[in-house]
Amino acid sequence: MSTFSRKYIDKACLASLGLLLISLLTALVHYPLTWGLMDDAQTLRAVKITWSHLSLFELLHRHSVDTIFRPVYVAYLYVFYGAFQNSPKLFYVFTFFLLLLIIWPWALILRRHLRPASRQALLILFSLLLLACTPIYNLLVYLSLQEKFVIGFGGWCLYALTTAESFENQPKRWWLLQGTSFACFLLGLFGKPTTIIFAPWGLAALAFNSRAGWKGRSFWAVLWLTLTISMGSVFLRRSDSYTSKYATNAGVLFERLGHQPVMVYLLLALALVTALVVAMDRRDDQDALLRHWPSRWLWPCCLICYLAVLVPWGISTYLWAPAMVLACGCVVLVVDWVIEKWPRFGSSALNLGMPVAVLVAAVVVFHIAIPRLARQAEIGEVVAWMAPRFPNVRTDVFIMAPCMEAAGALEYYAGNTQTIAYLPKGEPALSTRPKRWLITRDECPIDPAHTAQFDRVIFQLPHWIIYEGGERDGIQ
Repeated sequence: MSTFSRKYIDKACLASLGLLLISLLTALVHYPLTWGLMDDAQTLRAVKITWSHLSLFELLHRHSVDTIFRPVYVAYLYVFYGAFQNSPKLFYVFTFFLLLLIIWPWALILRRHLRPASRQALLILFSLLLLACTPIYNLLVYLSLQEKFVIGFGGWCLYALTTAESFENQPKRWWLLQGTSFACFLLGLFGKPTTIIFAPWGLAALAFNSRAGWKGRSFWAVLWLTLTISMGSVFLRRSDSYTSKYATNAGVLFERLGHQPVMVYLLLALALVTALVVAMDRRDDQDALLRHWPSRWLWPCCLICYLAVLVPWGISTYLWAPAMVLACGCVVLVVDWVIEKWPRFGSSALNLGMPVAVLVAAVVVFHIAIPRLARQAEIGEVVAWMAPRFPNVRTDVFIMAPCMEAAGALEYYAGNTQTIAYLPKGEPALSTRPKRWLITRDECPIDPAHTAQFDRVIFQLPHWIIYEGGERDGIQ
């Protein structure tokens, strides 16, 4: 394919990427987004109390005696939930730009590891792959998720560390970049303990970068190692709900290794393939790529470390976002190697793959991401309908299992004037009042055993239905 066609495809895909981002931002502005049902209600309640009685430093001091010390996370909740407590829509828009900021260092790191001939196309491919990863949108919809600290501080930490390789002959800059890298690593750990996944590669980079002086490398390696061991031991000593499922017993670990989602094994295979490609790439191109070795190893190394940290914990959906960033980088490195090894086949595959990536990203944005924002906006409509009808002394209100968190959140958003009881599946709704309502949503629909007790629909949205009970013991 001609250079003209290559440039045309790159420009078209870049324009498509821009349009997809603009579409996502437009949806954030368009929908009447409100607070979510996961953690937002309890966070807002706590923040309003602390804003009235405590300064940020007083709050951090109190938090320092808790079982886990996460001052970055606490400060994030205090500052941003407090600042946006009356304008949740602005918080979503702010989070959109924050996500762009935390992805930026990963693109900068990847740019160093790609050959100039295909660098622009592969960076566009990297961005499109991220847009096609549904776990990334958890960070946008669920405002309190801590994985943004892992991605953001981890990315800037590794970017500073890899950049330091270029300044081994300028001690002041080298020390400044190493200090920045360590500070980001520390802040990441104080935001989410899983930032520890970057420690093995960071220590390896310091150990194998022979161009820098051994005294400086030893100093920073000792600091990294001390911090890693300290944070790891503190985390493993905890015995609260945060780590109750974290297993260190060999038998339990082997059992969990054999019962992981298919995605875990696919990501592990991708990491191993990428590691093999990086190893072969280094032998094939000593001059061009040796300068940034071992920095290219960070993609497979950190992905394997992330899986190793999460497998004993149990991998939940909201934990996938950092793995997706690393996996997209691994895919792009493999494609870059294929293009260099088999130029004609690799270039043709990239030319066909780029439009496919645009199509997949568009499908995810318009059929998953934006509908999720629309679904999030429905929470405000439900609350707006309930608030003027509460309190209602003639009605018992229930919410269908398994939406336990939603019960407390809806109570709080509706003014804390009516109790919403949790109704397990298969159990009757025990009511002492003439009327009863049942709140359901698509992930917790009405149980067939309750259709006789709740026989009328009084409120309905695409993802929510509120039922009203019929006659009970002769009382209307």
